[in-house]
Amino acid sequence: NLCEITLESFADQTKNPRISFLVNKLHVSFVALLTHLSQITSNISRLAIKSLFFINNRVVECPELRKALELVYSQVLPQCVGKFGPNRSQSSKADTNIFAYFSLQIPANLLDVNVHPTKEQVLFTNSKQITEGIIDACKEALLAESDVQCFSFNACSASTSSVPKTKLNTSGEILTSLQSLTNRKVLPQFKVRTDYKSRTLEAFFDVPEPFKAVISSGESTNSEVCIVPAENEKKRDKSPDLAFDSDPADIVSPPRKRTLINKELQQWTKEKYGKASLKNTDELGMPQKRTELEDKFRMLVLDLEKDASPKLRNVLRECKYVGLTTHKRRYMLVQRGLSLLNLDLDQMLEEMFHQLLLRNFGNLGEYRLNKPIALDAILKKLGSREEEERRRIHDQIIAKQILLFDYFTFRIQKHKDGLFYLHGFPMLLDKYLPDLCQMPTLMYRLGEIIGETSDESRLLSALIRLLSQFYSNKLTPMSREEDKCYRWSLEHVILPAFRSVYFPSKSIEETKAITTLTTLPVLYKSFERC
Repeated sequence: NLCEITLESFADQTKNPRISFLVNKLHVSFVALLTHLSQITSNISRLAIKSLFFINNRVVECPELRKALELVYSQVLPQCVGKFGPNRSQSSKADTNIFAYFSLQIPANLLDVNVHPTKEQVLFTNSKQITEGIIDACKEALLAESDVQCFSFNACSASTSSVPKTKLNTSGEILTSLQSLTNRKVLPQFKVRTDYKSRTLEAFFDVPEPFKAVISSGESTNSEVCIVPAENEKKRDKSPDLAFDSDPADIVSPPRKRTLINKELQQWTKEKYGKASLKNTDELGMPQKRTELEDKFRMLVLDLEKDASPKLRNVLRECKYVGLTTHKRRYMLVQRGLSLLNLDLDQMLEEMFHQLLLRNFGNLGEYRLNKPIALDAILKKLGSREEEERRRIHDQIIAKQILLFDYFTFRIQKHKDGLFYLHGFPMLLDKYLPDLCQMPTLMYRLGEIIGETSDESRLLSALIRLLSQFYSNKLTPMSREEDKCYRWSLEHVILPAFRSVYFPSKSIEETKAITTLTTLPVLYKSFERC
């Protein structure tokens, strides 16, 4: 039969004692031949598995089964070294290679051979359950033939005061080494006293709502406006291009879905959009999606993720908020293990918001002004500009209001008085508000970029860079309450975003935007007596 022919073909591999068994499970029957544990030397690190897999009498590759087999030997071998070491054969017959032969019979309707052009690989239904069943049978057969018992242990923390003194005959050495590790005292200067996964009660309370901000330039006519997220709307589904960590402490609230400006927009059609009269209407239509633009920004996101630094990403995932360093709020202190790190918020926030704008392109949330502000009044806050220049900027923004709303949720509407009012602006992160005192400058730069760029692709790229700079800058002095809200957003909004959605580029590492100020062992030398 096939098994005997295989043994004859691999005579040099099968001349030593082997373990064979037959199992039927999940409508699958398989025969296996495995190297006996007594024939393996103690040099476990250099072991190599030579495997031969037959599925329905055809030689195939099965990486999943091979990896699982390596895991079984790595779990079983350390327990057998002590048992077979003194009595191990020292002849040349002992080898450091493991030979494994598997012959599986699977119903044809559960098998898919159209995976590889040469049919070297196959897929089959319930592959995970079948692999687990095969591996369990292999592990049981190896331990039974070798007369070795297998025990599992839970990881013990460094603070464990005692370890059970009961020792089993077959794993006494393991228990002895485990006890010596857990009884080892951790020095104070090397003890980590923080947990980046822990959360405080403040994280469960929102920033005082509604957010209040003043769009001003120091004039006495400035009025305070309330800014609130769009109400009575269901939350938008997460962007498919945005990968979140599984840690619930790091989840960032997704943007809320925005609504159309008026009910008439819900009934617009392609026919209506194609009419020339749309250019003169006051309604704000929705342009057709451009596949090439979406593909371009999707490729940019992939390039950003490829250029990301895995080292810095792992560092940010384990950081705990400490505070701010300067009165300008440019640097943030965080703790990672025994190290105190300094983060340059200017560089990191700008890069993170740039990535969010690319990932959520055309799918952003929206902040609403409960009291709309005239676009002309916002531009007048820049008192040094001439009237003709402000009017030119105003007209250029109005000419692109459809694009601004569709891709960036800048909601600009014409009122009965003939003026255009700003009703809303983008929300990149829930509960994070930019410096609205810089809104006049933003609108002016917005109009300038629109006037200078005719190509739509370049225009969108320039607007994304402009918005990322606007959301990352916090230049206006804050009151005590505003500063408190800003610190709250850093700890409970920005830092979780750094952990989950931010891919720090290698340029961040080169510019040393993340630096180590000191470590606990260094500080302990100075403050040990305190």
